[in-house]
Amino acid sequence: MLRDEEEAVVLMPADEYVICHGPERTVLYFFCRNLWLTEKINNAFEGIKLVSTLLLLTMLVGVAATAKLIPFELRWVAALGMLDPIRKVFKMNWEACGLVLRELDFHIPFWANIVAAYFASSSLDHEPGFLIALIAYALMVSVVLLADADLSPRAVEGRRSRAVTYVIILVGVLLSFTPLAFGLLAHSENRLLDYEFLRNSGQLESISLSLRFVSYPLPFLFKAIWKTLRHPGRAIVVKFPLRRHCMPKSELRGFLRRRQQAREESTRQWSLSMRSQLSLGSLGSPSTSVHGLGEPPGF
Repeated sequence: MLRDEEEAVVLMPADEYVICHGPERTVLYFFCRNLWLTEKINNAFEGIKLVSTLLLLTMLVGVAATAKLIPFELRWVAALGMLDPIRKVFKMNWEACGLVLRELDFHIPFWANIVAAYFASSSLDHEPGFLIALIAYALMVSVVLLADADLSPRAVEGRRSRAVTYVIILVGVLLSFTPLAFGLLAHSENRLLDYEFLRNSGQLESISLSLRFVSYPLPFLFKAIWKTLRHPGRAIVVKFPLRRHCMPKSELRGFLRRRQQAREESTRQWSLSMRSQLSLGSLGSPSTSVHGLGEPPGF
């Protein structure tokens, strides 16, 4: 135990992100700028939420058709797997998406994912059916990386439900690239790519490159599953920095009390400001609500 005169280092969460959320703050509204159309489309998608989640499995149908385990003509069914990622992206908060896009933890797996899909497609000479399956796969991984931008009440209050979706996506990724790795896909070919860099030259193999790059998003998928189960409500990609305070132990109790009082006063002032803005209609829809992205547990 510390004596009263000894110094303690207190790591405190930084100020929370406060983001307005509602129909006018969604990605769909950001692109179409029509509130009525935004609400109609997002409500229609929410009505088929369970169906769209189950349609994620159609990505495997496209891979199986390309491998000729089922009729080859069924490879186009994989296009239905794009419905659920599109539904989720449309309802995301565009301001929260901006926070996610600033993080390196988003860009590393995202671009590795794109490169892996490209080289996998080139191994089959960009066969349309398999390409659609790869696009659906890339969209699903992107949705996991953008999960912090989903500020719907169900997503903010209980992220455990997302673990099932993440596991389905992880299994889909493994089952999609396993046939390619073992040469089970029809017309697949390990194409050689010549390169020259400075005074060095050589050849690269398309399938090998695809498998190497697809290994980068996998740790991020495992991290998303673990965080969703272990720390529900935590942000997955967005980082929340900590502020460090050094003080004698005798001052710690008063510091925490003053910080709590300051937070309560700030919350009260902000609530009053929001009410006045809502009464003036400055936020548009009366149903506009506010959800934070959360902060690390602690003080």
